Amino acid sequence: MKYFEIVDSPELKYAPQLKNWYGKFDVRNIRIDRFPELPKNQLFFIEPSDHTVYTDIIRFPFLLVSPMVKAVIRMYRECCFFRNIVLLDSMRKESRQYFLPVLDETNEIEVEQINYKNGIPSCQWIWRRA
Repeated sequence: MKYFEIVDSPELKYAPQLKNWYGKFDVRNIRIDRFPELPKNQLFFIEPSDHTVYTDIIRFPFLLVSPMVKAVIRMYRECCFFRNIVLLDSMRKESRQYFLPVLDETNEIEVEQINYKNGIPSCQWIWRRA
């Protein structure tokens, strides 16, 4: 059995924070049956910060993944749809490409609660493929 472990860590507090995302598209459409209603390409500005770290996964306000994580998802989900998302940091004058995955329901993801030494609860995702 192969599996990848995706761990939520305290460093994610420096992940890009999307600005003015509400209303760009309806997050209720992030489903297989409503996928065609999502724009194929979308640009989001992020909150300017000297501490921004372009993480491989962004969880809020919706799941965004880096090109590397997209490739991993493709290994496990042959039929998965993505929308192209560009994040633009106007302060640092840089951009990064992310993808919005539109996944069907699956039993291959397990969510476990973990606690860090400082007592902050978090989640750990384990994605298994038999």
